[in-house]
Amino acid sequence: MLIMRDWYIVWFCSISFELLELTFRYWLPNFYECWWDSLILDVFGCNLAGIMLGYYFLKYFGVSKMQWVKSI
Repeated sequence: MLIMRDWYIVWFCSISFELLELTFRYWLPNFYECWWDSLILDVFGCNLAGIMLGYYFLKYFGVSKMQWVKSI
């Protein structure tokens, strides 16, 4: 969140990484987790908490939001 500064892009990266873990868990045994661990604890637990803390940190210090896509 501190680098990308966009809620939607960070949320997309978080979910994409969890999908990559599901894909590679057959080759890398340390990626093998229970469904509730990857969904509840990772996506809606730690990742969401980190995104929210980063968002409020940026808001508290007045850092501007990045415009990744410009509208025409």
